[in-house]
Amino acid sequence: MVATVAWSVISPLSAQSVSERSRSIDIPDFTRGAWQTAQPLGIVS
Repeated sequence: MVATVAWSVISPLSAQSVSERSRSIDIPDFTRGAWQTAQPLGIVS
């Protein structure tokens, strides 16, 4: 679900960036920092 929410915010943030002369816009951290301590999935060596 977090991935879906993260992708759904791309269009509005892109529009905001364009309307503000291509200013960088921070993407909200929907994981509340959990991505920093996530364990590797082991699918890439």
